Amino acid sequence: MPDIQKWKFLDACSPFIEDDKHYIVIDSEYATPGDDPETRYAESLNPGVLKLLEFYGKDISELDEILKASSVEDKYIFTDGNNLVPMKVLVSVTKTEFD
Repeated sequence: MPDIQKWKFLDACSPFIEDDKHYIVIDSEYATPGDDPETRYAESLNPGVLKLLEFYGKDISELDEILKASSVEDKYIFTDGNNLVPMKVLVSVTKTEFD
């Protein structure tokens, strides 16, 4: 199990469980937060939950219900000169809702 503080080095192929949550890292469509950062971060929830369901072999018809228990835990914005790298967003779902 990865250390929660090292999540930004993971990708969508490396979901993990820590404490009472399932986590997955999603590469955003965007390199910067833009004028409406919360909306941009929230756009990662749907693909994040979908990837978790697929990874654990769960029925994707549960997507809408599990989305209600998901949240954006953190985000990482690359700050190199060109900033062409997509932001990473850490999506979580509570174990009680997911399992």
